[in-house]
Amino acid sequence: MKKGLLLLFILLIGLSASSQNSVDSLVNELKKAPNPKKSHQLNALSKFYRSVDLEKSREFAEQALENSLEYSNVLESATALKNIGTYHYFKSQFAEAKENYLKALKAFKSIDDNTGISACLNNIANISKDQSNFKEALKMYFESLKYDEKLNDNAGIAATYSNIGQVYHLQSDYLKAIEFYNKSLELETQIGNVDGEGECLLNLGAAYEENESYDEAMLNNKKALKIFKESGNTLRLGLCLNNIGWLLFKTNNLDESRKFLLESFNIRKSQGDKSGMATNLANLGKIEEVKGNWDNALEYFFQSILIELELGNRLGVAGSLTSKGQFLLKNGRTKQSIDFFLNSLEISWEIQSPKSIGENYKYIAEAYATMNDFEKAYKFSRLYINLNDSINKLNVRNAIEGNFASTEILTGEEKTAENISKIKDIVVEGSKYEASLPKALIFSSLIIVVMVLVRLKYRG
Repeated sequence: MKKGLLLLFILLIGLSASSQNSVDSLVNELKKAPNPKKSHQLNALSKFYRSVDLEKSREFAEQALENSLEYSNVLESATALKNIGTYHYFKSQFAEAKENYLKALKAFKSIDDNTGISACLNNIANISKDQSNFKEALKMYFESLKYDEKLNDNAGIAATYSNIGQVYHLQSDYLKAIEFYNKSLELETQIGNVDGEGECLLNLGAAYEENESYDEAMLNNKKALKIFKESGNTLRLGLCLNNIGWLLFKTNNLDESRKFLLESFNIRKSQGDKSGMATNLANLGKIEEVKGNWDNALEYFFQSILIELELGNRLGVAGSLTSKGQFLLKNGRTKQSIDFFLNSLEISWEIQSPKSIGENYKYIAEAYATMNDFEKAYKFSRLYINLNDSINKLNVRNAIEGNFASTEILTGEEKTAENISKIKDIVVEGSKYEASLPKALIFSSLIIVVMVLVRLKYRG
Protein backbone atom coordinates (compact mmCIF):
# COMPACT_ATOMS: atom_id res chain seq x y z
CA MET A 1 0.00 0.00 0.00
CA LYS A 2 2.82 2.45 0.86
CA LYS A 3 4.51 1.74 -2.47
CA GLY A 4 1.25 2.37 -4.32
CA LEU A 5 0.72 5.67 -2.53
CA LEU A 6 4.27 6.78 -3.34
CA LEU A 7 3.77 6.07 -7.07
CA LEU A 8 0.45 7.87 -6.93
CA PHE A 9 2.12 10.90 -5.32
CA ILE A 10 4.77 11.04 -8.08
CA LEU A 11 2.08 10.91 -10.78
CA LEU A 12 0.19 13.79 -9.22
CA ILE A 13 3.06 16.29 -8.88
CA GLY A 14 2.04 18.11 -12.08
CA LEU A 15 -1.62 18.43 -11.18
CA SER A 16 -3.25 21.57 -9.87
CA ALA A 17 -3.90 21.99 -6.14
CA SER A 18 -7.63 21.41 -6.53
CA SER A 19 -7.08 18.22 -8.54
CA GLN A 20 -4.54 17.06 -5.96
CA ASN A 21 -7.10 17.54 -3.20
CA SER A 22 -9.68 15.55 -5.17
CA VAL A 23 -7.34 12.61 -5.66
CA ASP A 24 -6.15 12.73 -2.05
CA SER A 25 -9.75 12.58 -0.95
CA LEU A 26 -10.46 9.54 -3.18
CA VAL A 27 -7.31 7.77 -1.99
CA ASN A 28 -8.20 8.41 1.66
CA GLU A 29 -11.70 7.05 1.07
CA LEU A 30 -10.20 4.00 -0.64
CA LYS A 31 -7.95 3.34 2.36
CA LYS A 32 -10.85 3.65 4.80
CA ALA A 33 -13.43 1.66 2.82
CA PRO A 34 -14.05 -1.98 3.77
CA ASN A 35 -13.03 -4.43 1.06
CA PRO A 36 -16.58 -5.01 -0.30
CA LYS A 37 -16.92 -1.26 -1.01
CA LYS A 38 -13.49 -0.43 -2.42
CA SER A 39 -14.72 -0.87 -6.01
CA HIS A 40 -16.65 2.42 -5.81
CA GLN A 41 -13.54 4.47 -5.01
CA LEU A 42 -11.51 2.53 -7.62
CA ASN A 43 -14.08 3.39 -10.29
CA ALA A 44 -14.01 7.04 -9.21
CA LEU A 45 -10.21 7.08 -9.57
CA SER A 46 -10.51 5.45 -13.01
CA LYS A 47 -12.87 8.19 -14.12
CA PHE A 48 -10.59 10.93 -12.75
CA TYR A 49 -7.52 9.60 -14.57
CA ARG A 50 -9.40 9.26 -17.88
CA SER A 51 -8.31 12.74 -19.01
CA VAL A 52 -4.88 12.62 -17.33
CA ASP A 53 -3.38 9.13 -17.72
CA LEU A 54 -5.31 6.52 -19.70
CA GLU A 55 -3.18 3.58 -18.57
CA LYS A 56 -3.70 4.50 -14.92
CA SER A 57 -7.43 4.82 -15.63
CA ARG A 58 -7.48 1.27 -17.02
CA GLU A 59 -5.56 -0.11 -14.04
CA PHE A 60 -8.05 1.32 -11.53
CA ALA A 61 -11.02 0.09 -13.62
CA GLU A 62 -9.62 -3.46 -13.75
CA GLN A 63 -9.04 -3.40 -9.98
CA ALA A 64 -12.62 -2.19 -9.52
CA LEU A 65 -13.95 -5.01 -11.71
CA GLU A 66 -11.98 -7.66 -9.81
CA ASN A 67 -13.16 -6.32 -6.44
CA SER A 68 -16.82 -5.95 -7.49
CA LEU A 69 -16.97 -9.46 -8.96
CA GLU A 70 -15.48 -10.90 -5.77
CA TYR A 71 -18.22 -9.29 -3.67
CA SER A 72 -21.06 -9.61 -6.27
CA ASN A 73 -21.54 -5.84 -6.63
CA VAL A 74 -23.37 -5.65 -10.00
CA LEU A 75 -23.53 -1.84 -10.13
CA GLU A 76 -19.79 -1.38 -9.66
CA SER A 77 -19.03 -4.30 -12.01
CA ALA A 78 -21.09 -2.61 -14.73
CA THR A 79 -19.39 0.74 -14.06
CA ALA A 80 -15.95 -0.86 -14.22
CA LEU A 81 -16.79 -2.55 -17.56
CA LYS A 82 -17.98 0.81 -18.89
CA ASN A 83 -14.74 2.46 -17.75
CA ILE A 84 -12.68 -0.27 -19.41
CA GLY A 85 -14.72 0.20 -22.58
CA THR A 86 -14.00 3.92 -22.49
CA TYR A 87 -10.28 3.22 -22.15
CA HIS A 88 -10.40 1.10 -25.32
CA TYR A 89 -12.52 3.71 -27.10
CA PHE A 90 -9.97 6.48 -26.46
CA LYS A 91 -7.26 4.09 -27.72
CA SER A 92 -9.34 3.61 -30.93
CA GLN A 93 -9.74 -0.10 -30.11
CA PHE A 94 -13.40 -0.16 -31.12
CA ALA A 95 -14.06 -3.92 -31.05
CA GLU A 96 -12.80 -4.19 -27.46
CA ALA A 97 -14.67 -1.02 -26.47
CA LYS A 98 -17.97 -2.30 -27.85
CA GLU A 99 -17.51 -5.70 -26.20
CA ASN A 100 -17.10 -4.11 -22.76
CA TYR A 101 -19.94 -1.61 -23.32
CA LEU A 102 -22.32 -4.45 -24.26
CA LYS A 103 -21.35 -6.37 -21.11
CA ALA A 104 -21.90 -3.23 -19.05
CA LEU A 105 -25.26 -2.59 -20.75
CA LYS A 106 -26.45 -6.10 -19.89
CA ALA A 107 -25.40 -5.64 -16.25
CA PHE A 108 -27.09 -2.22 -15.95
CA LYS A 109 -30.31 -3.63 -17.43
CA SER A 110 -30.28 -6.47 -14.92
CA ILE A 111 -30.59 -3.93 -12.08
CA ASP A 112 -32.79 -1.42 -13.98
CA ASP A 113 -30.15 1.32 -13.79
CA ASN A 114 -31.44 3.81 -16.36
CA THR A 115 -28.43 6.11 -15.98
CA GLY A 116 -26.02 3.30 -16.80
CA ILE A 117 -28.21 2.04 -19.65
CA SER A 118 -28.28 5.51 -21.23
CA ALA A 119 -24.51 5.92 -20.90
CA CYS A 120 -23.80 2.57 -22.56
CA LEU A 121 -26.22 3.22 -25.43
CA ASN A 122 -24.56 6.59 -25.97
CA ASN A 123 -21.09 5.05 -25.95
CA ILE A 124 -22.01 2.27 -28.38
CA ALA A 125 -23.52 4.95 -30.64
CA ASN A 126 -20.16 6.78 -30.50
CA ILE A 127 -18.48 3.72 -31.98
CA SER A 128 -21.08 3.44 -34.77
CA LYS A 129 -20.59 7.13 -35.54
CA ASP A 130 -16.80 6.78 -35.69
CA GLN A 131 -17.18 3.84 -38.07
CA SER A 132 -19.50 5.88 -40.36
CA ASN A 133 -22.64 3.86 -39.49
CA PHE A 134 -24.68 7.03 -39.13
CA LYS A 135 -28.13 5.45 -39.24
CA GLU A 136 -27.32 3.11 -36.36
CA ALA A 137 -25.61 5.92 -34.44
CA LEU A 138 -28.66 8.20 -34.60
CA LYS A 139 -30.94 5.34 -33.57
CA MET A 140 -28.83 4.62 -30.48
CA TYR A 141 -28.42 8.30 -29.55
CA PHE A 142 -32.16 8.99 -29.66
CA GLU A 143 -32.78 5.83 -27.60
CA SER A 144 -30.23 7.08 -25.06
CA LEU A 145 -31.89 10.51 -25.06
CA LYS A 146 -35.22 8.96 -23.97
CA TYR A 147 -33.60 7.57 -20.82
CA ASP A 148 -31.88 10.92 -20.11
CA GLU A 149 -35.16 12.83 -20.40
CA LYS A 150 -36.94 10.28 -18.23
CA LEU A 151 -34.29 10.87 -15.55
CA ASN A 152 -34.24 14.68 -16.00
CA ASP A 153 -30.49 14.22 -16.43
CA ASN A 154 -29.32 17.51 -17.92
CA ALA A 155 -25.71 16.35 -18.12
CA GLY A 156 -26.75 13.26 -20.06
CA ILE A 157 -29.08 15.24 -22.31
CA ALA A 158 -26.31 17.75 -23.06
CA ALA A 159 -23.86 14.98 -24.00
CA THR A 160 -26.40 13.27 -26.24
CA TYR A 161 -27.37 16.54 -27.94
CA SER A 162 -23.69 17.07 -28.74
CA ASN A 163 -23.31 13.57 -30.16
CA ILE A 164 -26.44 13.92 -32.32
CA GLY A 165 -25.01 17.19 -33.60
CA GLN A 166 -21.81 15.37 -34.57
CA VAL A 167 -23.73 12.84 -36.68
CA TYR A 168 -25.50 15.63 -38.59
CA HIS A 169 -22.15 17.38 -38.86
CA LEU A 170 -20.53 14.32 -40.44
CA GLN A 171 -23.35 14.26 -42.98
CA SER A 172 -22.62 17.93 -43.84
CA ASP A 173 -25.86 19.32 -42.38
CA TYR A 174 -24.08 22.17 -40.59
CA LEU A 175 -27.19 24.14 -39.62
CA LYS A 176 -28.70 21.10 -37.90
CA ALA A 177 -25.35 20.35 -36.26
CA ILE A 178 -24.99 23.90 -34.92
CA GLU A 179 -28.55 23.71 -33.58
CA PHE A 180 -27.77 20.63 -31.46
CA TYR A 181 -24.33 21.93 -30.43
CA ASN A 182 -25.90 25.13 -29.10
CA LYS A 183 -28.55 23.13 -27.23
CA SER A 184 -25.74 21.18 -25.60
CA LEU A 185 -23.67 24.29 -24.82
CA GLU A 186 -26.63 25.95 -23.10
CA LEU A 187 -27.14 22.96 -20.79
CA GLU A 188 -23.41 22.51 -20.09
CA THR A 189 -23.20 26.17 -19.05
CA GLN A 190 -26.27 25.81 -16.80
CA ILE A 191 -24.82 22.85 -14.92
CA GLY A 192 -21.29 24.33 -14.75
CA ASN A 193 -19.55 21.55 -16.69
CA VAL A 194 -16.45 23.39 -17.94
CA ASP A 195 -15.03 20.47 -19.96
CA GLY A 196 -18.47 20.00 -21.51
CA GLU A 197 -18.46 23.65 -22.57
CA GLY A 198 -15.07 23.04 -24.16
CA GLU A 199 -16.43 20.10 -26.14
CA CYS A 200 -19.33 22.17 -27.45
CA LEU A 201 -17.00 25.02 -28.42
CA LEU A 202 -14.80 22.57 -30.33
CA ASN A 203 -17.77 21.19 -32.20
CA LEU A 204 -19.14 24.64 -33.00
CA GLY A 205 -15.70 25.67 -34.24
CA ALA A 206 -15.58 22.69 -36.60
CA ALA A 207 -19.08 23.35 -37.95
CA TYR A 208 -18.32 27.03 -38.55
CA GLU A 209 -15.03 26.13 -40.23
CA GLU A 210 -16.71 23.76 -42.67
CA ASN A 211 -19.32 26.43 -43.31
CA GLU A 212 -16.36 28.74 -44.18
CA SER A 213 -16.99 31.07 -41.24
CA TYR A 214 -13.31 31.08 -40.25
CA ASP A 215 -13.39 33.95 -37.73
CA GLU A 216 -16.17 32.22 -35.75
CA ALA A 217 -14.30 28.93 -36.03
CA MET A 218 -11.04 30.35 -34.67
CA LEU A 219 -12.84 32.16 -31.84
CA ASN A 220 -14.55 28.97 -30.64
CA ASN A 221 -11.38 26.88 -30.90
CA LYS A 222 -9.32 29.39 -28.93
CA LYS A 223 -11.96 29.44 -26.18
CA ALA A 224 -11.84 25.63 -26.08
CA LEU A 225 -8.02 25.61 -26.02
CA LYS A 226 -8.01 27.86 -22.94
CA ILE A 227 -10.50 25.62 -21.15
CA PHE A 228 -8.60 22.39 -21.83
CA LYS A 229 -5.23 23.87 -20.90
CA GLU A 230 -6.65 24.90 -17.53
CA SER A 231 -8.33 21.52 -16.94
CA GLY A 232 -5.31 19.50 -18.13
CA ASN A 233 -7.39 17.50 -20.61
CA THR A 234 -4.60 16.41 -22.96
CA LEU A 235 -6.91 14.38 -25.21
CA ARG A 236 -8.92 17.42 -26.19
CA LEU A 237 -5.89 19.68 -26.11
CA GLY A 238 -4.55 17.70 -29.08
CA LEU A 239 -7.80 18.27 -30.95
CA CYS A 240 -7.78 22.03 -30.27
CA LEU A 241 -4.22 22.34 -31.53
CA ASN A 242 -5.07 20.41 -34.70
CA ASN A 243 -8.09 22.59 -35.41
CA ILE A 244 -6.18 25.83 -34.94
CA GLY A 245 -3.38 24.48 -37.13
CA TRP A 246 -5.86 23.63 -39.86
CA LEU A 247 -7.47 27.07 -39.71
CA LEU A 248 -4.01 28.65 -40.02
CA PHE A 249 -3.41 26.46 -43.08
CA LYS A 250 -6.65 27.69 -44.64
CA THR A 251 -5.50 31.28 -44.14
CA ASN A 252 -2.10 30.42 -45.71
CA ASN A 253 -0.04 30.73 -42.51
CA LEU A 254 1.86 27.52 -43.26
CA ASP A 255 4.74 27.70 -40.78
CA GLU A 256 2.48 28.44 -37.80
CA SER A 257 0.08 25.77 -39.04
CA ARG A 258 2.81 23.12 -39.10
CA LYS A 259 3.89 24.10 -35.58
CA PHE A 260 0.40 23.57 -34.13
CA LEU A 261 -0.16 20.32 -36.08
CA LEU A 262 3.13 18.79 -34.91
CA GLU A 263 2.37 19.72 -31.30
CA SER A 264 -1.04 18.08 -31.70
CA PHE A 265 0.49 14.95 -33.28
CA ASN A 266 3.00 14.51 -30.44
CA ILE A 267 0.28 14.78 -27.80
CA ARG A 268 -1.96 12.31 -29.64
CA LYS A 269 0.91 9.88 -30.17
CA SER A 270 1.68 9.91 -26.44
CA GLN A 271 -2.00 9.14 -25.76
CA GLY A 272 -2.26 6.41 -28.44
CA ASP A 273 -4.97 8.37 -30.29
CA LYS A 274 -4.56 6.78 -33.73
CA SER A 275 -7.58 8.44 -35.29
CA GLY A 276 -6.26 11.86 -34.30
CA MET A 277 -2.78 10.97 -35.55
CA ALA A 278 -4.23 10.06 -38.97
CA THR A 279 -5.89 13.48 -39.18
CA ASN A 280 -2.64 15.25 -38.23
CA LEU A 281 -0.68 13.31 -40.85
CA ALA A 282 -3.19 14.13 -43.59
CA ASN A 283 -3.06 17.83 -42.70
CA LEU A 284 0.75 17.87 -42.55
CA GLY A 285 0.77 16.27 -46.00
CA LYS A 286 -1.31 19.13 -47.36
CA ILE A 287 1.20 21.67 -46.03
CA GLU A 288 4.04 19.80 -47.74
CA GLU A 289 2.02 19.70 -50.94
CA VAL A 290 1.50 23.48 -50.94
CA LYS A 291 5.21 23.98 -50.27
CA GLY A 292 6.10 21.72 -53.20
CA ASN A 293 7.70 18.99 -51.09
CA TRP A 294 6.03 16.17 -53.03
CA ASP A 295 7.87 13.18 -51.52
CA ASN A 296 7.12 14.32 -47.96
CA ALA A 297 3.49 14.95 -48.88
CA LEU A 298 3.06 11.45 -50.31
CA GLU A 299 4.63 9.89 -47.22
CA TYR A 300 2.24 11.73 -44.91
CA PHE A 301 -0.79 10.72 -47.02
CA PHE A 302 0.23 7.03 -47.09
CA GLN A 303 0.74 6.98 -43.31
CA SER A 304 -2.68 8.55 -42.80
CA ILE A 305 -4.44 6.04 -45.09
CA LEU A 306 -2.77 3.07 -43.39
CA ILE A 307 -3.99 4.19 -39.97
CA GLU A 308 -7.55 4.78 -41.23
CA LEU A 309 -7.58 1.28 -42.79
CA GLU A 310 -6.36 -0.19 -39.49
CA LEU A 311 -9.18 1.56 -37.62
CA GLY A 312 -11.88 0.60 -40.13
CA ASN A 313 -12.86 4.25 -40.64
CA ARG A 314 -14.28 4.00 -44.16
CA LEU A 315 -15.25 7.66 -44.42
CA GLY A 316 -11.72 8.63 -43.40
CA VAL A 317 -10.25 6.18 -45.92
CA ALA A 318 -12.44 7.61 -48.70
CA GLY A 319 -11.38 11.15 -47.82
CA SER A 320 -7.69 10.24 -47.72
CA LEU A 321 -7.92 8.45 -51.07
CA THR A 322 -9.61 11.48 -52.63
CA SER A 323 -6.93 13.79 -51.20
CA LYS A 324 -4.21 11.52 -52.56
CA GLY A 325 -5.92 11.52 -55.97
CA GLN A 326 -6.07 15.33 -55.96
CA PHE A 327 -2.38 15.48 -55.12
CA LEU A 328 -1.46 13.13 -57.99
CA LEU A 329 -3.72 14.99 -60.42
CA LYS A 330 -2.08 18.31 -59.60
CA ASN A 331 1.34 16.79 -60.24
CA GLY A 332 0.57 15.33 -63.65
CA ARG A 333 0.13 11.71 -62.56
CA THR A 334 -3.36 11.60 -64.00
CA LYS A 335 -3.87 7.86 -64.62
CA GLN A 336 -2.73 7.03 -61.10
CA SER A 337 -5.02 9.71 -59.67
CA ILE A 338 -8.05 8.09 -61.33
CA ASP A 339 -7.34 4.80 -59.53
CA PHE A 340 -7.46 6.60 -56.19
CA PHE A 341 -10.68 8.47 -57.08
CA LEU A 342 -12.38 5.24 -58.22
CA ASN A 343 -11.40 3.43 -55.00
CA SER A 344 -12.74 6.34 -52.97
CA LEU A 345 -15.92 6.37 -55.06
CA GLU A 346 -16.58 2.69 -54.35
CA ILE A 347 -16.23 3.23 -50.59
CA SER A 348 -18.37 6.38 -50.78
CA TRP A 349 -21.26 4.42 -52.29
CA GLU A 350 -20.86 1.68 -49.67
CA ILE A 351 -21.17 4.20 -46.81
CA GLN A 352 -23.82 6.25 -48.68
CA SER A 353 -22.03 9.61 -48.59
CA PRO A 354 -23.48 11.87 -51.32
CA LYS A 355 -20.89 14.60 -50.70
CA SER A 356 -17.97 12.22 -51.20
CA ILE A 357 -19.60 10.59 -54.23
CA GLY A 358 -20.07 13.96 -55.90
CA GLU A 359 -16.50 15.08 -55.21
CA ASN A 360 -15.08 11.95 -56.82
CA TYR A 361 -17.31 12.25 -59.90
CA LYS A 362 -16.07 15.82 -60.38
CA TYR A 363 -12.38 14.97 -59.98
CA ILE A 364 -12.59 11.93 -62.28
CA ALA A 365 -14.18 14.14 -64.96
CA GLU A 366 -11.34 16.65 -64.58
CA ALA A 367 -8.75 13.89 -64.81
CA TYR A 368 -10.17 12.44 -68.02
CA ALA A 369 -10.44 15.93 -69.50
CA THR A 370 -6.72 16.54 -68.96
CA MET A 371 -6.08 13.27 -70.83
CA ASN A 372 -8.31 14.47 -73.70
CA ASP A 373 -10.61 11.51 -73.09
CA PHE A 374 -13.71 13.64 -73.45
CA GLU A 375 -16.13 10.74 -73.72
CA LYS A 376 -15.31 9.57 -70.18
CA ALA A 377 -15.08 13.17 -68.99
CA TYR A 378 -18.61 13.68 -70.27
CA LYS A 379 -19.82 10.49 -68.55
CA PHE A 380 -18.56 11.49 -65.10
CA SER A 381 -19.58 15.14 -65.55
CA ARG A 382 -23.08 13.91 -66.32
CA LEU A 383 -23.07 11.76 -63.17
CA TYR A 384 -21.85 14.72 -61.09
CA ILE A 385 -24.52 17.07 -62.48
CA ASN A 386 -27.29 14.47 -62.13
CA LEU A 387 -26.30 13.79 -58.51
CA ASN A 388 -26.45 17.47 -57.58
CA ASP A 389 -29.75 17.89 -59.41
CA SER A 390 -31.18 14.80 -57.73
CA ILE A 391 -30.25 16.08 -54.27
CA ASN A 392 -32.01 19.37 -55.02
CA LYS A 393 -35.06 17.57 -56.43
CA LEU A 394 -35.15 15.24 -53.44
CA ASN A 395 -35.03 18.22 -51.09
CA VAL A 396 -37.99 19.80 -52.88
CA ARG A 397 -39.95 16.54 -52.94
CA ASN A 398 -39.42 15.84 -49.26
CA ALA A 399 -40.31 19.41 -48.35
CA ILE A 400 -43.55 19.18 -50.35
CA GLU A 401 -44.36 15.76 -48.89
CA GLY A 402 -43.54 17.00 -45.38
CA ASN A 403 -40.83 14.37 -44.86
CA PHE A 404 -38.41 16.85 -43.26
CA ALA A 405 -37.51 20.53 -43.19
CA SER A 406 -36.01 22.05 -46.35
CA THR A 407 -32.64 22.57 -44.65
CA GLU A 408 -32.30 18.87 -43.76
CA ILE A 409 -30.78 17.45 -46.92
CA LEU A 410 -30.08 13.72 -46.50
CA THR A 411 -29.70 13.96 -42.76
CA GLY A 412 -32.92 13.03 -40.93
CA GLU A 413 -33.02 10.12 -38.50
CA GLU A 414 -33.18 6.82 -40.42
CA LYS A 415 -33.61 8.78 -43.70
CA THR A 416 -30.18 8.45 -45.30
CA ALA A 417 -30.52 4.98 -46.85
CA GLU A 418 -34.03 5.76 -48.07
CA ASN A 419 -32.86 9.00 -49.66
CA ILE A 420 -29.88 7.35 -51.36
CA SER A 421 -32.36 4.97 -52.98
CA LYS A 422 -34.49 7.91 -54.11
CA ILE A 423 -31.41 9.64 -55.51
CA LYS A 424 -30.68 6.61 -57.66
CA ASP A 425 -34.25 6.69 -59.00
CA ILE A 426 -34.05 10.42 -59.77
CA VAL A 427 -30.69 9.97 -61.54
CA VAL A 428 -32.35 7.33 -63.73
CA GLU A 429 -35.16 9.79 -64.49
CA GLY A 430 -32.55 12.40 -65.40
CA SER A 431 -30.84 9.95 -67.74
CA LYS A 432 -34.13 9.29 -69.55
CA TYR A 433 -34.66 13.03 -69.95
CA GLU A 434 -31.09 13.43 -71.16
CA ALA A 435 -31.69 10.85 -73.90
CA SER A 436 -34.47 13.02 -75.35
CA LEU A 437 -32.08 15.98 -75.91
CA PRO A 438 -29.71 16.47 -78.84
CA LYS A 439 -26.71 14.43 -77.71
CA ALA A 440 -24.12 16.53 -79.48
CA LEU A 441 -25.39 19.69 -77.79
CA ILE A 442 -25.21 18.14 -74.32
CA PHE A 443 -21.79 16.62 -75.03
CA SER A 444 -20.22 19.81 -76.34
CA SER A 445 -21.62 22.03 -73.57
CA LEU A 446 -20.40 19.67 -70.85
CA ILE A 447 -16.94 19.44 -72.40
CA ILE A 448 -16.73 23.22 -72.27
CA VAL A 449 -17.72 23.17 -68.59
CA VAL A 450 -15.12 20.50 -67.83
CA MET A 451 -12.35 22.31 -69.70
CA VAL A 452 -13.14 25.59 -67.94
CA LEU A 453 -12.97 23.79 -64.58
CA VAL A 454 -9.62 22.29 -65.50
CA ARG A 455 -8.24 25.63 -66.72
CA LEU A 456 -9.35 27.41 -63.55
CA LYS A 457 -7.89 24.60 -61.46
CA TYR A 458 -4.45 24.86 -63.04
CA ARG A 459 -4.17 28.65 -63.44
CA GLY A 460 -1.22 29.95 -61.45
